[in-house]
Amino acid sequence: MPIARRLTVIFSSMMCGVLLVGFLRGIFIGDLLRWRTARGTYFEIVTVPTQFRISAAKNWPIAQPFSWIHGAYPELSAAGAVGHHLMGIRTGLSSDSQSWRVNNNGTVGQVIVMTHAFPYPILIVLTAIPLLLSWISRRVLERRAAQRRERGLCVACGYDLRAAGERCSECGSAIQNAG
Repeated sequence: MPIARRLTVIFSSMMCGVLLVGFLRGIFIGDLLRWRTARGTYFEIVTVPTQFRISAAKNWPIAQPFSWIHGAYPELSAAGAVGHHLMGIRTGLSSDSQSWRVNNNGTVGQVIVMTHAFPYPILIVLTAIPLLLSWISRRVLERRAAQRRERGLCVACGYDLRAAGERCSECGSAIQNAG
């Protein structure tokens, strides 16, 4: 198996597993990760039942150190999760944005918040697609090799091997007998 395909399968397997654990864990408990960058952009990643949400707010006026809060959905909402206030509990893939003016220490600025919600089942299926394609391509190649072997053809190139010796006269690969 080529290294790129192997790395894709490994990465896809890991992501699918992480998302599946997140989905099962999100049924009982939620997580809220939030931080503010030096340029004033506030980020928030929230796991709620059946969803993974990402929020970004430009011109966030409050200093926000990195924090991780976990608990039930009402606890996260009470902790001030921006994405919760914008979207509430929605199902499906959705996005929302909102803009408001804030007054911080006598200065007035505009905060723009964008939230994107991704349902776990959709993310799990999307990360499983490379695994499925890899499995299908491997089965197709194995079946093609078996059919060529049964018909007396070269497994590598499909050349007729009835008059060949130990190697294919077309591609030079070693002949594999059907038994």
